[in-house]
Amino acid sequence: MLLVFVLCISLFLAVTTLTLSAEYRYIKVCVPLSEVVPSGINNQGEVFGTVDFMIFLGFPIPIVEISKGFLYNGWQYIELLPPGWAAAVVASMNENGVVVGWGFPSFIPKNGTYAKKGFIYREGIYTELLPPGWTDASAAGINKSGVVVGGGGDVTGRAKGFIYKDGNYTELLPLGWINAGANKINEREMVLGNGNGNNGTEMGFIYNDGVYTELLPPGWTAARTWDINESGVVVGTGADITGKYKGFIYKDGNYTELLPPGLDSAHFIGINDNGVVICNWYDSNNMLKGFIYKDGIYTELLPPGWTDANAGGINEGGVVFGNGHDSNYLLKGFVYNNGTYTELLPPGWAVSVASGINDNGVVVGSGRKYGDCKRHLCNMKGFIAVTK
Repeated sequence: MLLVFVLCISLFLAVTTLTLSAEYRYIKVCVPLSEVVPSGINNQGEVFGTVDFMIFLGFPIPIVEISKGFLYNGWQYIELLPPGWAAAVVASMNENGVVVGWGFPSFIPKNGTYAKKGFIYREGIYTELLPPGWTDASAAGINKSGVVVGGGGDVTGRAKGFIYKDGNYTELLPLGWINAGANKINEREMVLGNGNGNNGTEMGFIYNDGVYTELLPPGWTAARTWDINESGVVVGTGADITGKYKGFIYKDGNYTELLPPGLDSAHFIGINDNGVVICNWYDSNNMLKGFIYKDGIYTELLPPGWTDANAGGINEGGVVFGNGHDSNYLLKGFVYNNGTYTELLPPGWAVSVASGINDNGVVVGSGRKYGDCKRHLCNMKGFIAVTK
């Protein structure tokens, strides 16, 4: 049954404290007695995420937290929980507002474990995802055409990836590998995943039209992929033979190793369709910083006066969102756009964490106000930040 709740929404204006920063109009997203954590936003302005409901049972179990997904389309808040399920988490959403995720049909264990299934939500209709012969599955990504990828395990306990398209499943496990899982898919239906090869080495892979391409830069001992753009360019992270943690770009059969100057390691997490890459790591002073990489040039991300910062994502226009601590060690979000930083902290709030951005520059995140913590409980609220 689809449950529609009255959404706690308020509009207010915030002027940030950084030089050259823009003004934002904030939309607050909250549900009473619940923790709301937006995960992302598509270019239509539809927000998805997870809401944790607190149920007070009394002694000896005073509180039980139940997770559900949600979809907010600008005028309506929709709770996402497949019928009869005990809990659900939203993983991704495409430009058509189709949501995928995973959850638990029951809190009662079966054979000592809790069965997990994936799901698709589209215009009020749920589709459960569990490949034939598998014991558990979770959906991780969906492209604009509605093709879904994910991972899980079969009856033997082997972890595999899967593609779900037009009611049919395709299992994913590169030849000779011990295990695998899929996490991203682009519009060309190139699937990105990770797993362990026949000797246990951690590697990434691309699956495209029945063909696997293993991803492990020459001389490296491990690699893990994180993102793929619409051109099929992949970004990932791994370790070379010396144990140094680096990033890599894979394009048309060629690898480019990535490591910002002055760092001994780096973690690369995202790439847009223009090939701009973002990463994070600690410098020689143990200060966490973000970086942008484009055409051989690194740009450091650290808002003026802040003690640390990390990049969280990048849109097609090259606008980056992230989080960090200011000089007073207050946790805040930020946006970086062509040399200009903008703080993200709704007025009166003590904490904010940005978690997604669309190509229009609209940012979503969560946080809390001063005084929101009561009896050791701090319920996070969601926000949508729109440039004026």
